[in-house]
Amino acid sequence: MRGRTVIGFAALMVLAPVAVGAQIVESSYLDLVEWRLAGPTRGGRVLAVAGDPVDDFTFYQGTAGGGVWKTTDGGIHWTNISDGYFHAGSVGAIAVVAVGYPGRQEDLDEETRRKDERPRARKDIGEIAFLGRFGEPFRAALPSAPAKAYEADIPLRFGDIDAMGHVNNAATLTLLELGRLKFFFEVFETRKVEDIPFILAEANVRYRIPILLQDRVRLRMHVAEVSRSSFRFRCELFDPRNGRVFTEAETVQVMYDYTTGRPRPIDAPFLEKIREYIGG
Repeated sequence: MRGRTVIGFAALMVLAPVAVGAQIVESSYLDLVEWRLAGPTRGGRVLAVAGDPVDDFTFYQGTAGGGVWKTTDGGIHWTNISDGYFHAGSVGAIAVVAVGYPGRQEDLDEETRRKDERPRARKDIGEIAFLGRFGEPFRAALPSAPAKAYEADIPLRFGDIDAMGHVNNAATLTLLELGRLKFFFEVFETRKVEDIPFILAEANVRYRIPILLQDRVRLRMHVAEVSRSSFRFRCELFDPRNGRVFTEAETVQVMYDYTTGRPRPIDAPFLEKIREYIGG
């Protein structure tokens, strides 16, 4: 489209010398022309538009300097919905999510429809219980304390120290990751990283005192919660010489099938391996 415009303009420039002359419009004719608003009834460029997935007449638009506007009548009337909430007027992208919208059964593919219609079932796993937010709780009693806690020394590297002279907060997550790997290498006798059957879903860290390069660091952790396809580690980094606790953390791991790319349930062999490390 842009190429055609350039060619047309070039042709006009070539033919201009042979034109009879420019036409002059009487100024009185222009007095009969009036400007009118074509809409919408607001100013500014529109950078993003998104429709409501449920209501065909509801749309939202993000503008270059006017915030977010909403219409419920297909664009005839617009109302600003961002004034008093946004600290900036320019909106470069916008998305609409229908929370709680169940969708239509006929829009589902056959595999998804069969999965949704399949009754939910869960096997009883004895005295193990899950008491947290990740999944429906198992109906059982959680031991007040684990039979044993896993412990391992965590070596510090010079690169873990930041400009403030202590282990960087981000590096602390790497120390915890190293502890998880040690747990699986020793408890499960895992030999390859590819055999670790989980992915990290959440990490909550409480930094109590700084870790210095000369400190000795040891990890202590146990399994605090078990769900259908996830489990939670509760762990701490401490100095074994005097018991000072540097860091407290909880991490949630989700069992994962790398072949299908989806979470998978915790199986009986895995549960048997971690059973003595489970406690409140």
